[in-house]
Amino acid sequence: MPHNQLGTLAGIRHQSVDATYHYIRCMLADIPFEGASDNLAKIFQRNRKKFRDLPEINNRDLPPDIQRPKDIKHLLIKFLRLQDLLQPESNPTSAELSNLCQAVLHDFNLCMYYPPNHKVHLAPVVLKNLDDIREQHVSADVVFKVVMMALMTIYKLQKAGNIRSLA
Repeated sequence: MPHNQLGTLAGIRHQSVDATYHYIRCMLADIPFEGASDNLAKIFQRNRKKFRDLPEINNRDLPPDIQRPKDIKHLLIKFLRLQDLLQPESNPTSAELSNLCQAVLHDFNLCMYYPPNHKVHLAPVVLKNLDDIREQHVSADVVFKVVMMALMTIYKLQKAGNIRSLA
């Protein structure tokens, strides 16, 4: 249950990646908290809307201090959508899964080249909400959580006997 509480406290930090990580860990505990699956479902539902709202073609002509946060946001939204599609109860098409995997890998590769820069001078922006916080690189904490969620999801699929765990 502590991970469910940590997920609740994490809220929408890093496009809800932090909360998703804690909810998945809670669900895989020896004694899982039942509310964690409902909380995870709510995150996936919110993320589906964000995913649908992503532009099909990403404008790459922006200054780096604006482009980097957009790229990171897109990566995290796509990664959570992939996590959603890889849940044992989900039934995506092979093409949908393949295309999304390729997009996540492409975006992950792109974002990993963004070095931490503590002297970034951000362009003046108006934050509409907390989702617009301007991250300039993917932190080690986020990389750890992304990798662990991928491993935990594979474990869940194998445990459920799902064929997608072999992909």
